[in-house]
Amino acid sequence: MKFIFLEVNKKQCEKVANIIQNLRFRKSFYQDEFTLIKVDPEIKMRAYIYSIAICHQTHTLISKKRNLVGWGYLKFVFTKLMKTNSELLDPKYLEKLTTDELSEKLKPFFCEDDPNVCTLDRLEERSRFIIDISKVLSEKYDGKITKLVELSNIFLINDGKGLYELLEDFDCYSDTLRKKSTVFFEIFNGIWTTPAKRP
Repeated sequence: MKFIFLEVNKKQCEKVANIIQNLRFRKSFYQDEFTLIKVDPEIKMRAYIYSIAICHQTHTLISKKRNLVGWGYLKFVFTKLMKTNSELLDPKYLEKLTTDELSEKLKPFFCEDDPNVCTLDRLEERSRFIIDISKVLSEKYDGKITKLVELSNIFLINDGKGLYELLEDFDCYSDTLRKKSTVFFEIFNGIWTTPAKRP
């Protein structure tokens, strides 16, 4: 096997960073029930952290009845969970479930009529992400995502205690490109009273 060593082009990375650092989601992104719903901030933040965690490769996630696909369908379901203060947003409840148990509980939310015809694929993987987040929240933050946010002092990077850094404790938020973390922060910045502080 031949190994190829790659070198990071720092100048190119800086150019890209200078372009994208000022990009923001359109204001309309924040103007739907998912972001405007009036519920306890902790419940809202849990819905965001969980929904973003499982939002990847959702091209098969479709509801013809509701005319929803992908992220739109996830937002619909998690808004419903927020409205009912569902136990599926409670880390203390979720951390006790197996991936199979959580998968079975999620199926009815992502189907037209028959839970056995669930359009959210890779349920075990997605359930594992939610359970992992729940365990970390319970172990480190008393089950509260708002406690994690407060601990960061709302900095993105802060000597190991910034939002980006703290979210890396969750398996699905630990990718080096920080894609999920960035989406979380953009939604967070749209609803939190104090925007995240960039380094």
